Amino acid sequence: MKLAVIGIGQAGGRIADLFEYYDLKYGKKYGRNIPVCMAINTSQSDLTGLKAIPEKNRILIGQSYSKARGAGANIELGTEIVRQELSDIKKILGERGAFNTQNIDAFLLVAGLGGGTGSGGAPILAKELKMYDVPVFALGVLPSDDEGGLMAMNASKSLMALHESTDALILFDNNRWKTPGLTIHESYSHMNHLIVKIFPLVLGAGEARTPGMVGGKVVDTSDILNSLNGFTVYGYSEAWARKGWIFKKKDKFYRLNPKDKCRAVLQDAVTRLSTECRLSSAKKALLMLAGPSNELNRDGLNEAIRWYENNLKGAEIRCGDYPVPKSDRITGIVFISGLYDIPRIRELMAAAAKHQKTIEEKGRIEPLVLVSCPECGSKDLQILKSWEVAPKTRKGPAIRVTMYLCKNGHKFRKVTKLEG
Repeated sequence: MKLAVIGIGQAGGRIADLFEYYDLKYGKKYGRNIPVCMAINTSQSDLTGLKAIPEKNRILIGQSYSKARGAGANIELGTEIVRQELSDIKKILGERGAFNTQNIDAFLLVAGLGGGTGSGGAPILAKELKMYDVPVFALGVLPSDDEGGLMAMNASKSLMALHESTDALILFDNNRWKTPGLTIHESYSHMNHLIVKIFPLVLGAGEARTPGMVGGKVVDTSDILNSLNGFTVYGYSEAWARKGWIFKKKDKFYRLNPKDKCRAVLQDAVTRLSTECRLSSAKKALLMLAGPSNELNRDGLNEAIRWYENNLKGAEIRCGDYPVPKSDRITGIVFISGLYDIPRIRELMAAAAKHQKTIEEKGRIEPLVLVSCPECGSKDLQILKSWEVAPKTRKGPAIRVTMYLCKNGHKFRKVTKLEG
């Protein structure tokens, strides 16, 4: 399956960069399946930090709005920038071959849904791509609780807009997969790799390069396209094959025979979903088993199919196997689609409503007319956060630190002394 991958915003660009990296890394093994990979951003520094996407495929937008410094988590600004520069974006995408529908099977837009550029711009671009005769999918990264109410509010808006403007919206929940003890950079980097890791295998399944890579039941491009619809989550699990053990490491599937191992990795995949969901609310599912051909057991696959049929309550289930010569592991992959009950979406909606109520209670900053944005001079401000700092000595006054966001997306702090 061939994808045109377009990352929008900081998170979207970094994840798209990994799609390009993995496509290059596993190109000889699974084939090159991402003929077009682009990054679009309002921040020059974010684009400069990418490693795999060629510079000619990095599109800087919104310079007249944000001076190439980003949208500052302002979803309205991100929406406006992409809308105003849509014709230029389409021109560059066309020059890079993104609209050559003979060479691609689907568009995949990638965005973090808590920021400004990605959450605001992705739905606009998705609607425009719908005019071409290929499916438009999106991979949306949901913010974690500790990213704050503004991010939750952006995500709740972008979720609905993307759901309406794409054929399928694949969700990855940062709140579920964040790793305690890591730095912010390490945590995001780890999650981004988790997001992309299985896609070379999935995309390569229907593009068998040798007779030995043709399964008993092939998962081809049409199976994948017909399995993705509406809100979608995915998961995978791995077990070491009997040969090719790395340092003789043993996993929880070690003592199982091939039949039980194949069944177990597919069932275990549902415990590692990108976003939690109620399985019985799904309309479709895709199961895939990959690994050395002598370890792929048809009876184990059939047992896993029956297990999913019992838990997905009448959903359409497509399945297949993908022999990978010289592989040292068996991988079970599942995509669950057409979902209508995803607890994390309800949590984000509740957090967004709470944040909106807080904003309404505090109101706009009309009494503080002397406060203006140091970047653009705007006095149309919103309070993001405010806290008091006690004096270091009893004699000194306490201070209040307030974080503002102006209408043009600039963040800044203001420190004031408290009387008494």
